Amino acid sequence: MKNTRFGRIKIARKYIEDYLDMVLKVMARCVIVRCEMNYMLDVFDYIAISPDFDEVSEGDKCPSYNVIVENGCVRFEKSDSGQPPLLFDDEVWNRKGA
Repeated sequence: MKNTRFGRIKIARKYIEDYLDMVLKVMARCVIVRCEMNYMLDVFDYIAISPDFDEVSEGDKCPSYNVIVENGCVRFEKSDSGQPPLLFDDEVWNRKGA
């Protein structure tokens, strides 16, 4: 596989159910190569390829990214901080009354 821009993202099942339109925008920015459902945390754990991810050398650990959706635009932010798996701006979040 020539592309070496791998990253790990997590998306809570709740977001897929409640904000499918935003999750589809996230998925449009990457190609999923592996997916696992963590039932204990109720999140999908993805390994993906994206031009937005840093290059990863063979044998290195796949870095984690937070998914940020602001004003309808998606970006990935490299992080190991344990942030929530998917973040929305207030306008989108409040649209559903959360």
